[in-house]
Amino acid sequence: MGSAQIDKTGIEFSKYVFLIDSDKLDEVSTDLFGFVVTEHGLYTRDNMQQLSPGSLDGTGTYVYVERHDNVIRIHQDFSGNMGLYLYSDNSGKFVISNSFYQLFMYVKDKYSLTFNKDFANQFMTTWITSLSFDNTAINEIELIPSHGRIDIDISERSYKVEYLNHELNSIPLNSIKALTILDKWYKKWISIIRGLADNTDQIEVDLSGGFDSRLVFIFILKSGVDLNRIFIRSLNDGLHTHAEDYAIASDMADHYGFKLNNETMLDNRHRNLSKEDVYSITRHTKWSFHKEWTFPNFVRTAARFYFGGFGGETIRPYWDMSPQDLIKKECRAADYAPDNVSQELKLSVKNILDHTFSKIKAKYHITTEDDTDYSFNTFRECYSRNHFGKICYEALFTNTFKVSPIMDPDLQKLKLNDERCPDKNLVIALIFSRYGKDLLQFRFDGGREFKKETIQEAERINHKYSILLPILRRLAKSDNKFEFPVIAGAEPDQTKAISRKEMEGEMYGLFCSNEFKEAFLKVFNISTYDHVHTFADKKPYFPLRHIYSAVPLTRIHEEINQI
Repeated sequence: MGSAQIDKTGIEFSKYVFLIDSDKLDEVSTDLFGFVVTEHGLYTRDNMQQLSPGSLDGTGTYVYVERHDNVIRIHQDFSGNMGLYLYSDNSGKFVISNSFYQLFMYVKDKYSLTFNKDFANQFMTTWITSLSFDNTAINEIELIPSHGRIDIDISERSYKVEYLNHELNSIPLNSIKALTILDKWYKKWISIIRGLADNTDQIEVDLSGGFDSRLVFIFILKSGVDLNRIFIRSLNDGLHTHAEDYAIASDMADHYGFKLNNETMLDNRHRNLSKEDVYSITRHTKWSFHKEWTFPNFVRTAARFYFGGFGGETIRPYWDMSPQDLIKKECRAADYAPDNVSQELKLSVKNILDHTFSKIKAKYHITTEDDTDYSFNTFRECYSRNHFGKICYEALFTNTFKVSPIMDPDLQKLKLNDERCPDKNLVIALIFSRYGKDLLQFRFDGGREFKKETIQEAERINHKYSILLPILRRLAKSDNKFEFPVIAGAEPDQTKAISRKEMEGEMYGLFCSNEFKEAFLKVFNISTYDHVHTFADKKPYFPLRHIYSAVPLTRIHEEINQI
């Protein structure tokens, strides 16, 4: 597809990573990178001929490149999990990839590039992910928003970005349209779980004491699939919060008659990856956007299908603050530095977030300046996309397919509350009331609970539209043919795995080297270097997170400023 294979490793990166150069459009053909899931099947490159482009609703982790006559159309999943990165210049040249690293390495010696210092300062300062809507560390490379689709005219060698209307948080809950969408969503995920269970027993689901995993558990419970055929995971490692989660999950397991953490059906065979493979996966997926590197070090022999509650923050109150307060919150991370350095970092954070807010204002048609929707949607468009999205993308390289029904495009259309009930937990209460009321008999972690009036409003709406339920029950019982590809796995081997500790040690050593320090100080201040070093030495949880922003940013700066 007109791409350069940057990493010569054992991973078949062409299954997941692509690059399109405007000078080589004749080489582009229809292809699917990642996977699409619908109620009718799971689709990868191996069975994409069964997939109609019209059926793409954004569910999965994918970029679908569709060539038709003189047009190349590049679709991405609803959340933009992989990311679409676009280099363009005034001469009409453009290059597109779903890997910022691949795109940067391809264009750095071909075209003139400039370093985006605001982006760099912001990424060094923020906690886990970039909070930029469309900026990257290179001014000439943009991140296409999650609702963007790229259309390329082959003969003209030109492109345009079309922005789709996902109708996010627009449909009133107290409406027949909303309940019809909810029922469609419920039927879809019941069908997906049944379809997967008919084809594989390599299914895994998280269950804790929180709202989000329990909401997803509704589908597992109501699917009719034998729960002891599914690996239902609940962490039991002695940590305080996990201990409470495990106790709650255990109560549910006892009630419904299944065993927690039952791995007997799982095929855990795998092939260990080389060190270069491990680095390459991280570079292609998280490089300069995500600060928690986990270094996946194997490829599964049998594909694993993982259901999680990630993204739950997009359907309940979270980052429920004014845009000004979000800026203050993010800027506090720069208080470690001397005033002049601190002010520079804070100004960059403000510049990036102000730009993000301007894009969110346009996308969501926000009319008031202190609306909490700015922060709520910054979480969705930036944090959630770069955190959960990159985790899903990374998992593909290990032959693991991660999905969350919460991130379904249909569910995301619904408003979180209504005029009778301002509580933004209303949509979750409505889901439990309609499909999994029996799950409310178990407590939630941290003493959390639904307000009485929220449950009452959910039940009122549910009763008002109960006329739809008989139709739903008939649909949920219907059996559809479920397309399922033959998913090639890795031949198991006996090589020694590269440990995460070893990888972390190498990254720490690189950061501490005199050569790296010299390069770092051409971009950032010594107080920032010392802060990152102290953080790495003292923090118990992901202590190297700031090193994982320092390394790619320093290398990017070094590459484009070589004499």
